Amino acid sequence: MSRSAPRRNQNNHHQNNAFPNNLSDHSNHHIGHSHGHSHARTRSHQLQHQHQHQQPPTSDYESDTPQHMAPQHVAAPSAALAGRTNTELNLGVLRRYLPNITSILSIAANAVVYTFEPPSQWKRTNTEGTMFICSQRKAPGEVGETGCLFILNRKGLQNFVLDLDTVSDFELAGDLLIFKLDHAANEVHLDSGEAVRPLVLGLWTYAEEKSDREMNATLINDMWTQALTTRDARAASDPATIATFAESQATGRRLSVSDLFSAYNGNAMPAPAQ
Repeated sequence: MSRSAPRRNQNNHHQNNAFPNNLSDHSNHHIGHSHGHSHARTRSHQLQHQHQHQQPPTSDYESDTPQHMAPQHVAAPSAALAGRTNTELNLGVLRRYLPNITSILSIAANAVVYTFEPPSQWKRTNTEGTMFICSQRKAPGEVGETGCLFILNRKGLQNFVLDLDTVSDFELAGDLLIFKLDHAANEVHLDSGEAVRPLVLGLWTYAEEKSDREMNATLINDMWTQALTTRDARAASDPATIATFAESQATGRRLSVSDLFSAYNGNAMPAPAQ
């Protein structure tokens, strides 16, 4: 009575069909030892094939960079903004506070405002920042331009503006630009928090070279002299102003900055800001 072939043999048949190039070809040429060698090579190929499928794909930085790390598109600045110089950008900022400013003539990287209290004491205020020497239009109804100093205060919300038309005398003394004013300046706050309205101001300015400070002092002096000449000419044509000037002359001679500090003791000069 015939029986069907065992199922194990059928499985072997399927395995042989699965690798015809590795097993069948070698069995036709070699019997015994060659068959064992062929089986070993087949097994090696299987392992190599599995290893290739399990091995992670070749990686490089660009392809593995997460999408959220990729550079995002940034809108390019407008042509008008991109073409503006630093001076033009600074001028735009200053005009937000003082629209009458027409140009920036010079810049000091840092300036600190001091007030003078007789007989010889300087007190530091909380006003400190970049100082711009500017030209500005005069008040409505007046022709020409005048000068001003503008400090963008980085220690408080109140900026500092000194109109050179209000200065009665000016002098560079050591590291200080000293201004004697016609009338009390706008209110400034000392480091102690006290609010004062000084008649004499000192500006310490940072300068890499001494010549830089001297150049700024010369520029300020020229602008102040021009403002003073214009003011005197305007006063000469105004009878009311002439009367006021004569009255002030009768009370005594005009004190200059040099007179004010004639008894100056060098130790009273404020130390350079840190």
